[in-house]
Amino acid sequence: MQKWLLNACRKSRFWFVLTLGLFLGSPSVHAGVVIQINFDGGLTSSQQAYFSVAASYWQSLIVDYAGGTNPLFSSGIDDMDGRIDITAKGIAIDGVGGVLGQAGPQTGAGLGGFLYTATGIMQFDSADLGSMESNKTLMAVIMHEMAHVLGFGTLWDPATDFGIGGFQDVFNHTTNAYAGANALGQWKTEFSQSSATFVPVEADGGAGTAKSHWNEVAGGAGLTGITDTLGRDMRNELMTGWLNAPSFLSRMSVAQFADIGYVVDFTNLAFVNSNLNKAVVPEPSSMLIFAMGAFAFAKTKSRKVKS
Repeated sequence: MQKWLLNACRKSRFWFVLTLGLFLGSPSVHAGVVIQINFDGGLTSSQQAYFSVAASYWQSLIVDYAGGTNPLFSSGIDDMDGRIDITAKGIAIDGVGGVLGQAGPQTGAGLGGFLYTATGIMQFDSADLGSMESNKTLMAVIMHEMAHVLGFGTLWDPATDFGIGGFQDVFNHTTNAYAGANALGQWKTEFSQSSATFVPVEADGGAGTAKSHWNEVAGGAGLTGITDTLGRDMRNELMTGWLNAPSFLSRMSVAQFADIGYVVDFTNLAFVNSNLNKAVVPEPSSMLIFAMGAFAFAKTKSRKVKS
């Protein structure tokens, strides 16, 4: 086993320090993706409940690691105990409106050609938390930011973004084209883009929005004209850069996680979408909830209110 600490690397406008553990032998087997939320202040008890349920939702959709081996399960690397540990907190960011939240991975582990998140951070603007909770958008924003911690838009091309070669590469930074086979397949079928050779990624919005979200138009202020099989415009898809309610999570966004080394399961997607825009989210007994603790942090992607 080999472990090293990388120098801080620049991605967008935020700084990362990633600790990369590269497993040279066979790590211990610990199947399944387990997300633990560690609250670090600035969130009410009712807001904390949203984070715990969001973690259970993602665990129902992202169910394992490629090959069935958990690369985070090793006593030889700090914090890599089989869980993805995420610190969540409310802080002052930019006042009412603007950036609602920011999130990303802190430490990672590599296995089988994929770089995975081991620990991450989620921060939400304290000026917006109350209004998001009252207008029923908090669950969608938390789900969005948690996806960034898990790798959406943050681990598409570790070689370019962090200088870590030898792992997944599904995004072209020059053309803003996402070419992962699983998400692309869903783009073709779910959004009727049969001749597409890539999924377009956002080029606008500045640091924290560009190159890490599915493409929208007019800063999220206009319809894209691209709809899924249920008639929902891409403007409202959860993993675009601007918040438009009601939000929905597409099969394409879930399939993206298969491109970066996870095993996905679409079975619970309809249930997740049926509760994505609700103030009170029922908790199915089959889903686990995790809480408590605290870790240090770094920052990355942000979700913005539409212009």
